[in-house]
Amino acid sequence: MFGPQAGVVRQPIGGDVAIFASSYPFLEFLWSMLIFFAWVIFIWVAITVLIDVFRRHDISGWGKAGWTVLVVIIPWLGVLIYLIVNHEGMAERRYREAASSGERDHR
Repeated sequence: MFGPQAGVVRQPIGGDVAIFASSYPFLEFLWSMLIFFAWVIFIWVAITVLIDVFRRHDISGWGKAGWTVLVVIIPWLGVLIYLIVNHEGMAERRYREAASSGERDHR
């Protein structure tokens, strides 16, 4: 059977017809959820990288533009390269930012 009705099981219930999605098993659902959340995590990391790039004061505008182009044009590779090259700098900048915001809160 081909078309939109392929794999759909219809069972009569009191004169009405109920449609069950039997062609989409539980493991495929779990795999789809895993892929979905992997994309969500990747987008979150890419946005974090772009935020870090634009908050940096130690690189020029051209450096920021280069990292942005790399992250936007080749996203998986660009994010991976940025995290490998600048992992310590990201942690230090985040730590300094958290410490300075903590000092501002205690005033």
